Amino acid sequence: MNAKLLSFITAGTAFLSVIAMTGSANASTLVETASYGSDFTPIDTSLNIEQFNSSLGHLDSVEIDFSGDLSGTGTLTNKTKKPIPVTLDLTGQIGLQLNGQSLFSLPLNSPNNYTVTDQPVNVVQNVPINANPLTYTDSSSLQSFIGNDQLAFLFSADANYQLSASNIKADLTTTADAYVTVIYNYTPQNTPEPSVTLGIGLVAGLGLLSQRKRSFSRA
Repeated sequence: MNAKLLSFITAGTAFLSVIAMTGSANASTLVETASYGSDFTPIDTSLNIEQFNSSLGHLDSVEIDFSGDLSGTGTLTNKTKKPIPVTLDLTGQIGLQLNGQSLFSLPLNSPNNYTVTDQPVNVVQNVPINANPLTYTDSSSLQSFIGNDQLAFLFSADANYQLSASNIKADLTTTADAYVTVIYNYTPQNTPEPSVTLGIGLVAGLGLLSQRKRSFSRA
């Protein structure tokens, strides 16, 4: 094979490898978070997240992470003189909605056993909630995340204690909190298209080959 042609093909192959690496490195990530601190249940409140600004680039996918805690605290007091076995069941529901659509709905059932004597028993129950992330990639779903406004997520939580014993005085409270993370994966607006970069590279390669040819002719 002609040495100059082989040199050009080798240079072109190396250049294409650079484009592939550059294309994968051009992806960017924007993370937005919102949280609601511990409060008494029931809870229905809005958690606001900034929409993706299209001036940043092309939105490729969106991931929503949701977590929280449902907690119960208080005391159990025995009204008699005999020890009483008690089953205390913390039940509830924690959820997240967007635009009237339920994204996460997580039920809770956490029974605990106690024996209450002549001394009050302190109750401390904390159940962490970790939902599997949701990912959106289709263009119709991504449109609702794009704009200059805010996404209003509706966080809801409710909890109750069920007590399976008599002659027990229960002084109990339930609280909940929540954390929402929205991850925007996008291609920056100022990233050149691979086809454009490839064209520039090929032109530069042809120019280099032509220059070498002229130099060879002069020799």
